[in-house]
Parts: sequence; C-alpha cells; structure tokens
Amino acid sequence: MATNRAPSKTRPSCRFVDKVAIVTGSSSGLGMEVALRLAREGACVTLTGRDEKRLKDAEKLCQNEAQAAIAEAGTGVIMSTNVKSNFFMVQLAADHLEKTKGNIVMVSSTLTNTIWSAATVYSASKAALDNLTSQFALTLAPKGIRVNGISPSYIPTRAVRGMAPSEDKIDETAQGHAAFMAPFHPLHGRCATPGEFADAVLFQASDEARYMTGHTMVLDAGMTLVGAMSKPSGSK
Repeated sequence: MATNRAPSKTRPSCRFVDKVAIVTGSSSGLGMEVALRLAREGACVTLTGRDEKRLKDAEKLCQNEAQAAIAEAGTGVIMSTNVKSNFFMVQLAADHLEKTKGNIVMVSSTLTNTIWSAATVYSASKAALDNLTSQFALTLAPKGIRVNGISPSYIPTRAVRGMAPSEDKIDETAQGHAAFMAPFHPLHGRCATPGEFADAVLFQASDEARYMTGHTMVLDAGMTLVGAMSKPSGSK
C-alpha cells in the first residue's frame, strides 16, 4: 500500500480536496487510472494491491478516516477477489466512513447482464457483487454511507494478462480484444477508455452524487441494449 497526496487547491476541478480515498487493485489498469484522477482532484489516495514491491505499509490503511473507498481489482482468484475481498473491505472501512459520511463505489461488469460461456464464474461473481452493493447500501444508509457501483463493458488494460500467450503479448491481446468488442458498442463503436471509466467513478464518489445509493451505473455505450454479444443493426 502507498499513499499519494495532491494538496493543491487551485486546480480547475478539486472535488476531493481534504478527502481520503482508498483504491484497491490500484497498482495498474483501471484502479491506477482512478487513483491518479482522484489525486489530481486533491484527494489523499491510499493505494492497495498484491504487489509488495509497489505497495507498502498496508497497516496504515486503518489509520486513515476514509471518505471514499473505491473497490477495483483484477480477476485473480475470482470469487475471493470480486466478492469476499469487497465484503471484508466494506466491513473494515464502515466505521471510518460513518465518521466522515463517506461512500463506497464497487466495480462490477456488464457481463452480469450478458451471457458469455467463457466467463461464467467471473459473471456470477460480479452478479454477487451487485447484490452485495444493494445489501450494503440499505444496511449502511442509516449511517449516512452511500454505496454504489459502476458496471463497465470491456476496457482494454493489462488485466487481460491471463488471456495473453506471454507477458510481452499482454498489450497486443488487450487491443485485439478491444477491436473485437468495438462493434458491440452502438453509441461510439469502440470500448471505453480508462479515463472515461474514471470519470464515472469520480462522479459517484463525489458530492454531486450525494442523493444516490444502491445503484449500479452501466457504462457501456449501449452494448447491453443490443443483447448477448449481438452486433447492433447496421454493423458490418
């Protein structure tokens, strides 16, 4: 675990000045993008992950009175990573979040609404996470803690390392899968960027979403509107 503070209060957008954010799985990919964006907007960001060389002093996590806990991690051991880790993370953070009236953003997937045989367990784990989001939202609402989620379609990152034939083919694999998935997105005909994902996460973590809880926001350029891996009309 590492902590990155961006103290400047003169930036154009500083929604998170004097706030603390915990971002799990933040040593790379979408988690890193979210962490960097939070830091740019003034947050003190606590980074967590499984790479001890890049993330240190994990015990300091409980010393922070966190105001936003962003649960973002790669697949790993699927059920443990996507369900159990988020469950225990919320339990550990709840007391701190109650003091600061903070909030939690879970990271789900549009695969909860799309049937794809190659991702059966992953899809089930994210569906369980969506239910967990709703359960925690109801349980923690009396304490003033908001719990929401983001459900993105495929976003090319190095999290696809398990699909790549070798380490040096990870980026190529990610971009190849993005090219395959692009036609399934009717709005823009492409996959989202990590920056667009971070925009959605920061909105939910900010005071701009203060009246929202128990909602998992879909970020997919309309992909789930066209069915299970079916190309929208007009696609070639």
